[in-house]
Amino acid sequence: MQDPDAHVRNATILVRMLAQDAEGIEKALALWVEPGTPPRVREQIILGIPMPSILRHFDLVMKAMRDEELTVAARSRAVDMLGRIGDATVLEALLDFAANAPDPSLKSMAQAAAEAVKSRVDQGIVVMAIPPPPLDGQAAAPAESAPAETAPAPEAQPAPAPAPGS
Repeated sequence: MQDPDAHVRNATILVRMLAQDAEGIEKALALWVEPGTPPRVREQIILGIPMPSILRHFDLVMKAMRDEELTVAARSRAVDMLGRIGDATVLEALLDFAANAPDPSLKSMAQAAAEAVKSRVDQGIVVMAIPPPPLDGQAAAPAESAPAETAPAPEAQPAPAPAPGS
């Protein structure tokens, strides 16, 4: 990710982000705000970033939603992510975008997303990231809850007696 060639460096960052590599995700998020990052790279970041990574970066997703240099597909993903996991901090931006979006499909998506966020906020629901499952070959982390009680093993039954005449 330190290659002097910007194309190679960006491609490496994007591949690592898609592989859900923590460093790749952080570098991709930093790349988004780096001056001179082309719209196609910003678009690839929005289209490929794992949803749990967005929880700490609603500001970036709101920028993507409003970024007219991005395709409707990328802006739609931004709206969708905000609708699925956004909190009260994104509600005003979604409502404003729904009122002013130039594309009718983005407008209706933003309205639906705002309604979903408002419903969660009204119900007191907080979206939290769930850690990913362990990679192949790695043991899962032990649970921190009390051990489950197990039922006693059934007692051994004696073998049936042979049938008469055998």
